[in-house]
Amino acid sequence: MVNVGCPDVPDAGVGLGHSTWTVSQTEAWGGTFTGVIEDLIDKLSDWTRLSPDTVKGILQTLAVLVVVLVVRHVVLRVIRRQVTDVRAHYLWRRSVNYTASVVAILLIASIWVGAFRNIGTFLGLLTAGVAIALTDPLTNLAGWLFIIARRPFDVGDR
Repeated sequence: MVNVGCPDVPDAGVGLGHSTWTVSQTEAWGGTFTGVIEDLIDKLSDWTRLSPDTVKGILQTLAVLVVVLVVRHVVLRVIRRQVTDVRAHYLWRRSVNYTASVVAILLIASIWVGAFRNIGTFLGLLTAGVAIALTDPLTNLAGWLFIIARRPFDVGDR
């Protein structure tokens, strides 16, 4: 083993009690964040007797939940400070909660359901199919919106 000096760690007699890392310790640790995560997954897999893929899915699910909840909390805090109307505050809070729930469900589903990874392709083809099948009703809806929004006709026009 080769000792590599570590200037950020105090001497053996002070504080943490370690002054050097060995090269073999760094290699065993993985040396990178990915290596640490893989080592954690392996140890949790051995401890729980679940497959490494299942443990990885559980950890990813927990990470998604934490990130979504933190973002939701931050957004709600901003809304609480910015919006003074009680009704508007309620509507914003409800919208943020629904959006956070849908995003969390979609992200968690993409973790656990392998076929769900192609959701973009599926939604694109579905939208194209619906647009082709409903060409006339969609054209009529667009015309109605134009007439309502622009009011190009007056009473008595022929």
